[in-house]
Amino acid sequence: LSHGLNRLNHRQKFLYGIILFLIAIGILGYFMVVAQNKLIHLTELEVAGIQYERQIRKVLEKIPEHQLLSNRYLNGNSTLKGEIIDLQALIDGDFKGLESIDKILESDVNTPSQDLNIHETQGIRPGEIINRWNSLSRDLFNLNGSMSNREHQQLIDEIRLLSKYVGERSNLPRDFDIDTFNLTNALLTFFPEI
Repeated sequence: LSHGLNRLNHRQKFLYGIILFLIAIGILGYFMVVAQNKLIHLTELEVAGIQYERQIRKVLEKIPEHQLLSNRYLNGNSTLKGEIIDLQALIDGDFKGLESIDKILESDVNTPSQDLNIHETQGIRPGEIINRWNSLSRDLFNLNGSMSNREHQQLIDEIRLLSKYVGERSNLPRDFDIDTFNLTNALLTFFPEI
């Protein structure tokens, strides 16, 4: 190689150096664009996960209230029936919102679809959770207190599993910024327990 360079005049050596420099810049530019695109994709995935989590939170906040009112109703406070029915309508609306956001973001956050038969995703498919809610709200006034509590708790547990699944699939707990990581970790791990 050095013997070949010695035969070149200064102009050719300069041109050869510029070509090598441009090739190196092109390669670095390519890898920078690939890295940027990966970060953009991860950010889009996180945004989709946050949108999904926001809708899950709406549902998750109202179910314990429904459980409490139902428990009081089933233990003899019949004046709460209208309030329970109104709350069920609100929860139905939130579940419709969850269903629509699931259809929009299913491919982004890879929520478990109906055709999956993976053991880990049993019970956390949004359609199954909505069916459980529909069954609970339809049969509520025919249940006893312990059956109602068990059904509500199972529904809450499945919603929490869905929240955790969506958070993991959208890379929310894998953020490199420590503040954001701690916030999303708390959102996905500790707040559902409160």
